[in-house]
Amino acid sequence: MDQTRVSTVVGGERAERSLSTPSHIDYANQLLRWVYVISLNKYVNADDITLRRTEAQFNEMYSPSQLGGGMKPSRFIRHIHSKTHKVDRLESLPECSDRVAPDEFGLQVMNVVRPSPKPPPESEIKVGPERIIDHWTWINNGNWDDTLHSLKWMAWVKNRPDKRMYHGLVYSGRSRTGKSFMAKAMEVLIGDAALCINPDDLRDKFNAWMLGLRFAYVEELQEGQDYRLYNQIKTKFTNDEILIENKGRDKYKVRNTVNYMMFSNYAVPLSVDSDDARLFFVHSRVEKKSAEYYRALLKYMYVDGGVWAFGKYLDEEIFPLCSENFYAELPPKTRDHAALVADGMHPVEAWLVDKLAEGEGIFAPNKFFEKQDITEALSLEENLKPFLRDRSGTNGILRKHGFEGENRHTLNGRKGTFAWFNRDGWSDELNVTFALGNLEERMGLLRSVWAGSRGMRYGLVSRGK
Repeated sequence: MDQTRVSTVVGGERAERSLSTPSHIDYANQLLRWVYVISLNKYVNADDITLRRTEAQFNEMYSPSQLGGGMKPSRFIRHIHSKTHKVDRLESLPECSDRVAPDEFGLQVMNVVRPSPKPPPESEIKVGPERIIDHWTWINNGNWDDTLHSLKWMAWVKNRPDKRMYHGLVYSGRSRTGKSFMAKAMEVLIGDAALCINPDDLRDKFNAWMLGLRFAYVEELQEGQDYRLYNQIKTKFTNDEILIENKGRDKYKVRNTVNYMMFSNYAVPLSVDSDDARLFFVHSRVEKKSAEYYRALLKYMYVDGGVWAFGKYLDEEIFPLCSENFYAELPPKTRDHAALVADGMHPVEAWLVDKLAEGEGIFAPNKFFEKQDITEALSLEENLKPFLRDRSGTNGILRKHGFEGENRHTLNGRKGTFAWFNRDGWSDELNVTFALGNLEERMGLLRSVWAGSRGMRYGLVSRGK
């Protein structure tokens, strides 16, 4: 129980005594750490939003009631303090420092994002930002353009919590060179809204770790053979809202506020699409320095205040260089990004790209065939068989390269499912041909663009050819 020192004057002399806070005041303060969330129909702890209780659980937890007139704890929160402790839903309001605040519609919501910490007094920051900037430039292979873009990314994340970045940073290179030092610096600057996660968190459907986050980083990304992970990650950049799902708990949507940095010791940390616009990628080619270098760097960052000097540098020198729409701009395509696309390409896509480049048979421009022909062509490739089990993934790759395979037509009295690769709008031209009323003209045109293996059954190939 808290005590308060009270000073009184008795008979001209000053006397001091301690007064204990009444127990019912302590009890009420404990209750006021909870907020009733209408959309969840539960009481949520303001200090730890993972703690949630139904009305019955909440009343039992704080039983017997110490409130006047035997008032239930739930009524104390939900009715007596409804203006401050009853909200519509959980929401991410990173630009707001209050736990309970109105949203854009004027509804009271519980803000799940905690504000960034305040920097220490200037007198406690004994160094400038030069050392950490030199280290980061070195990690970027001495390329100032790459260094500057990543610094602008960090400055934006720090200064514009209301607009998350639409792309993330990915760095690969040899182990223990200090690639992730910048992420750790950002973790200090962002505070409780920053978290180090592992690759499994990116693919796990249970994603409660995202709630209230502004910055997440992965230290050991090694997913070059997981050809589906990229699509899962991509939605984390593109979706303005995220569905929070916790095992055994309620599902609900909140605003997406998370920015990502990822690090790997492997040259191909992730397989990405050829048209990727969600990742800024650098492969660091530097060698590990001496142990003394890293000891001095850590002391500079965390003892001498280098992290806070870096934060000030981001605020005053780098952030003003960002355009108003920097968050939505496409990231520069580094030379390493092009190599990442080529080296991390899905085997089925790599095979298809080669076939289309060769341009023979069913892969020739402006040719059609039976859908079965592409299935048979894929089945002949022994090295692709493990990947063909993922039918949705294979179909997605085919569609990405213009494949249209659900075209039902009757030719020569036989129904068939036909396919082709639509290039430069050729699909429209072919569909016009299929719709021609003059049978002789139609068949003549179709024969000229047929590339399938069973044309005789459809009257597209003469007997003996």
